[in-house]
Amino acid sequence: EEVGLSLALARLAAGDLEGAGRLAAGLGRRLAGSPRRDDLLFVEGVAAFRQRRFADAEALLGRVAEEKFPYDRAGPRRLVAAGAGDGEARPTAGSDRRWPATWLLAQVHHAMGKTVEAMIEYGKVAHRSPDARESYELLARKRLGLPEVSRFRTGEPCRMTLAVRNVPWVELTAWRVDLAKLCLQRGNLDAITDIRLAGIEPMHRERVDL
Repeated sequence: EEVGLSLALARLAAGDLEGAGRLAAGLGRRLAGSPRRDDLLFVEGVAAFRQRRFADAEALLGRVAEEKFPYDRAGPRRLVAAGAGDGEARPTAGSDRRWPATWLLAQVHHAMGKTVEAMIEYGKVAHRSPDARESYELLARKRLGLPEVSRFRTGEPCRMTLAVRNVPWVELTAWRVDLAKLCLQRGNLDAITDIRLAGIEPMHRERVDL
């Protein structure tokens, strides 16, 4: 299994994504109970991600990030359970690759347009990665925008595009303004957006859930 994993990693590094994924998947099926199972899933998930097979990458990397795997091999996860013998269940723990898998899983969700899921996964590794923290803050940032001035012909419906991000609802309010009278009072319409509306009853008001 060590040789097979090394070969899969070498293919991944060389850009042979299909070969790396196929080898890792085949080894994983044959070595289902191996302590290297998480490494093989990770290689297969990375290959799928780089091939833009996001649904496959989501499933594979999600397993590495969440599941527990045997850790009776030599290395950082080695543990010899007291009294453990043949036929006894081996101890398990989260994968050594769970944080890189979580970081990649967040990117997969992001690429799939699953903003909420991406924020959750970015949030789990934000303290470990400045890039993850920046991505989380970008997705969490609120935005609300409308054109400052729009023109409409008399009798035509007034339609505007509202740009929003992470805003659950807005209140739309419209006032009728006599521009001819306003121009006479001010002498121009240079500051058309700076009109005092206090005390004036709006002609339309509604709440819109987004």
